[in-house]
Amino acid sequence: MDFEEISNVTPWIELAFELGIDLDADQLAEPRVFKSHLSWRDVPKNARYIVSFRDPSDAFISVYRFFEGFMFEPGTIDMDAFFRWRNPPAEMGERGYWHHLASWWEQRDNPDVLLLCYEDMLADFHGTVRRVAAFMDIALDDELFARVVHQASRRFMLEHKSQFDEAPFRCLISQRTGLPVDTDASKVTPGARDDPKYHLAATHQQKLEEFWQAQPSNRFGLETYEDLRHATRALYQTG
Repeated sequence: MDFEEISNVTPWIELAFELGIDLDADQLAEPRVFKSHLSWRDVPKNARYIVSFRDPSDAFISVYRFFEGFMFEPGTIDMDAFFRWRNPPAEMGERGYWHHLASWWEQRDNPDVLLLCYEDMLADFHGTVRRVAAFMDIALDDELFARVVHQASRRFMLEHKSQFDEAPFRCLISQRTGLPVDTDASKVTPGARDDPKYHLAATHQQKLEEFWQAQPSNRFGLETYEDLRHATRALYQTG
């Protein structure tokens, strides 16, 4: 935990240049680790990749909450306006979430790609830690396992959320938008909220379903996100 903010030790590939981070520099540990939101086509090759899928509805709400506070002022853009901005017809193209998801699912038989679903990572947290360690060829003794489980917990990250708040990115955005840097826009949150402003309307849910049918369903025969979760778990089942 001897770092100012997580992106200083786990560089975000897409923003590294603008943040003055050298992607070729040595890191604190081996193997080196990077963060990216890129699709398979665009991500740098000759590495190993851990990919996290998430229910599209929850992922969208998470994006809204992440943008609220430093990409736009709280209360100025409601969920409906944000949805229409984030989900134009272009979302069906090569830069949309659906293309991103499909591009990684196509790599499901690639031994250098580990696919996980966010919901299953939470449901089997300990198993996920062991699976990731094995994928990274890291020997996981009891002491290291306990430390990882502790420091990867939501409670621990909330207690240290200033180290996970994208401060360098937020400062960069602040220079461009004029919004204050000290806005509480940490990506680590207590979890689901009952506030109705964080709920998707039925019309939004329907549109997400239409996007799903046009991509994962038609291309891979995965009728729902739950089908994707089941298929992802099946990739690693033995016996």
